[in-house]
Amino acid sequence: MQSYSRKPLIILALLLALIIYKPEVIFASNYIEAEGMGRASQSVTGFWAKILARRAAIVDLQRNLLIKAFNINKNNNKVSGIVKGVEVISGEWDGRIYKIKGRALRENIILN
Repeated sequence: MQSYSRKPLIILALLLALIIYKPEVIFASNYIEAEGMGRASQSVTGFWAKILARRAAIVDLQRNLLIKAFNINKNNNKVSGIVKGVEVISGEWDGRIYKIKGRALRENIILN
């Protein structure tokens, strides 16, 4: 009785899976990157200050993504739109201000 190795079958199955499954390739040019900054109220300290400052930075990041995506004048106080699927790249907390960098796909940024 011959003994067959399962390695070739496993490799063949993986190759077939890669051929059949074609993941969508997302290029860097499909993303828009921006930065946001936030600060908590001076009456809030410690852990809550960091949480609130981070949330403010994310909202600022979303606004900046809208501005950058549609070349809106930064002095415009009213910007209305939807930003879906923001990916946070990095965040930094210095004890007072939270700075955040993020990106979103162009197709996920919609101006109202």
